[in-house]
Amino acid sequence: MPASLAGWVAPAVLLAVGAAPDPGKVPETRAPRKTVWARVGGGAYGACRAYDRAAAQVFGAASLPASTVRWTERAAECGRAIHVLLVAARELAVAGVGVELARMSDEARRVHERARAENLDRAERLIARALGEARAIGDLPPVGAVHLRAYVALAAGRVDAARRLGTASLARGDVPTWRALRLLAAVDLLEGELASAVTRIDAAIRSGEVDTRASGGITQALAAWIFDRVGDHRAARDAFDQSGVGRNPSSVLAAAAMLPFHERVYLLALYQAHVGNTEHARILFEAYLGRSEPSDAERELARRHLAALERARRPGP
Repeated sequence: MPASLAGWVAPAVLLAVGAAPDPGKVPETRAPRKTVWARVGGGAYGACRAYDRAAAQVFGAASLPASTVRWTERAAECGRAIHVLLVAARELAVAGVGVELARMSDEARRVHERARAENLDRAERLIARALGEARAIGDLPPVGAVHLRAYVALAAGRVDAARRLGTASLARGDVPTWRALRLLAAVDLLEGELASAVTRIDAAIRSGEVDTRASGGITQALAAWIFDRVGDHRAARDAFDQSGVGRNPSSVLAAAAMLPFHERVYLLALYQAHVGNTEHARILFEAYLGRSEPSDAERELARRHLAALERARRPGP
């Protein structure tokens, strides 16, 4: 395993943005009347329009391309450029997801978690600003916006908002169906709707629309987490194998980034166990058990994984 996995994450941690300024609101289906005055202000007009055209292309891509452009800086310059704001939000939403949590001390993980929470909060505010600007000029939310907002809400642990926004995203065809389904499958699992989670992730896997290796790998990595939680450990292993994590860990890193931090730790622990990094798996399962969020049943499952790691570590008779 390389010292840092950051280079693997070509952010396949994709996804697009959200609804109205209230995180739980479903977006309007009819745009209000356009107003010319709403286009005035918010930075050097010509330059910001050019940036916004470039950002619209980036926002429509499956992942953020490698670039020296810092979209958060451009968002500070162009506070009314809708796509610049959205790409900046997406940049913040995937920042730092390639770090190796198992190599961190407990304190370093806490610092990283706080930074992640701050980035997600900033992303939510940028999304709200972008959608406010869209409404002011009479536009509906850009395609993909509702889904990104659902993604940010899910990663931040605001599961109710993630469900409302994910459902709205699915209804309006905001992103391909399989992408909306896998997000809602994660929401279902977090809310204890196990049968629905399995049904949705299975539908996402079987969808003919999953047309890239990276996207399919993320879906399979999420499936491994779901199948493990419902007790089908063989299916979880098969899903990890299908995700290609043995060759390239970016899919599991991208999948883990969609989840609240404690579940990110758990999925990465599962991954480390799957690829045979037993010490890293042990560290992460113990970190998970040290948190307040897991239920008694979830703690018991993590303890069983730890016991299996210990048995595998012992020399044979």
